[in-house]
Amino acid sequence: MLKRLSLSPQESGLLAFVLAVKVLLLLYAGLAHAVIENQSAGSLFELLDYWRRWDTPHYLQVAARGYVAEGEARLFIVFFPMYPWLVRAMAWLVVDHYIAALLVSTLASLALALALYRLVALDYGADLAQRAVALLFVFPTSYFLHIAYTESLFLALVVGSALAARSGHWKTAGLLGLFAALTRVNGALLAALLACEAWRQWRENRLALYQAWPILLVPTGVLIYLGVNHAVFGDPLHFLEVQRGHWHKRLAPPWDGLQGAWGWVLRGDPPTNRYMLGVQEVSFAALAIVMTLISAFRLRPAYAAWMALNTLLFLSTNFMQSVPRYCLTLFPMMILLAQGFRTPMQWMAFCVGSTLLLALFSFQFSMGRWGF
Repeated sequence: MLKRLSLSPQESGLLAFVLAVKVLLLLYAGLAHAVIENQSAGSLFELLDYWRRWDTPHYLQVAARGYVAEGEARLFIVFFPMYPWLVRAMAWLVVDHYIAALLVSTLASLALALALYRLVALDYGADLAQRAVALLFVFPTSYFLHIAYTESLFLALVVGSALAARSGHWKTAGLLGLFAALTRVNGALLAALLACEAWRQWRENRLALYQAWPILLVPTGVLIYLGVNHAVFGDPLHFLEVQRGHWHKRLAPPWDGLQGAWGWVLRGDPPTNRYMLGVQEVSFAALAIVMTLISAFRLRPAYAAWMALNTLLFLSTNFMQSVPRYCLTLFPMMILLAQGFRTPMQWMAFCVGSTLLLALFSFQFSMGRWGF
């Protein structure tokens, strides 16, 4: 156990890199505001407050008050409970729920970096594993890994579960999968990844399939969430009604959402919507589709299954929204991107381009404008 918990120099360097990116990114918004608006940058807490946008107040309210059946807060049942529960637990130590949320995301992002490095290194070696982690944390929407959103926790649980399965620790894999399914709706898809991994290990190493029974724990996370719905509203599927009635989202063929996003591209008014709701949504959808197709030929079946099911899920909606953010969940894509650079110049060019988009999108988000 101590050997598994110890860090190699490469892992320590990666964690330092993640922390450095986190600090620079969180301070960047406040400093950019100070320059653009010609005002003082303010205190550290004021700088951090620029990131308290969009869904963050909703998660904080659930953490502070729990789910309720009345008032505007009744709509927050669509947010899965694992992240707010951890924020509430952390708030017992630091009192302030927002600081607690940032700490939860920080710890989760560090765990994610370490788990992804170890997972990728199993098949591709330390060098490519380092590149894959670096690509994830300079991805254009990677600011969601640092702020009070679920991305870092969800990915840490998903990658940690995959790593545990690869290492033969199926009970740990199933338990982390349960927590992932309590964090985001697509956590339930982790059962497919684990099932594919169990099948491959059975074929290659004659794994006794009964050892993989903890895969059944994964859907339990969704059942717990349905139980929360029933306890608060008397209807285990109440969140679907809220999604349709307030958030105006429902399942639909993928081409419906793509057609709507393409309509924003053609409409062109206002230009910001054309770029953010049209060009970027379509571009990242295309990236997800292409990477999913490539993964079927280049990666383990478990990773290809994860890519395919997640891509299908977030494209199968009546209107596409937040696809650039959802692409973060496609962690095998970072392996494919890391494999794709043949020269250091290609690597640097991609990192520079990705970082520029990261700066643009994160500033847009911190200004309270739509940033996925």
